[in-house]
Amino acid sequence: MKLVAYLSFPGNTEEVLNFYKDLFGGEITYLQRYEDAPPDMKVSEGYKKKILHAQLDFGDNTMYFSDMFEGMPMEPGGNIGLNINFDDPGQLEEVYNRLKDKGTVTMELQDTFWNAKFASLTDQFGTGWSLNYSKPQDQ
Repeated sequence: MKLVAYLSFPGNTEEVLNFYKDLFGGEITYLQRYEDAPPDMKVSEGYKKKILHAQLDFGDNTMYFSDMFEGMPMEPGGNIGLNINFDDPGQLEEVYNRLKDKGTVTMELQDTFWNAKFASLTDQFGTGWSLNYSKPQDQ
């Protein structure tokens, strides 16, 4: 498994992503916009070009970025969460079940449109987590 910092911003992620790309000499290896999401994920016309998810790789490091869901407030310092990419879906389920005990689930563990099992939650200590298992392409 690999731990990755996940940073969210209130609509200016593209600027932040490019700043860190230049700062660290990195490469944007994945970028998905809200307009690429399924139609039931409703966003205003002006928000469709905002970043739903991006990945920046530099050296042996990875950081994830996104624009917060439209209309979500951002608390100072509340824009950083931790993401774990799992190699084993069983291990993901075990960690998810332990973290949700006394925690608050934001998104139940589920199969997603980006071909992964994914969940997000805040643990009992106030730490935000995203848990991800990318399925093999043939699944």
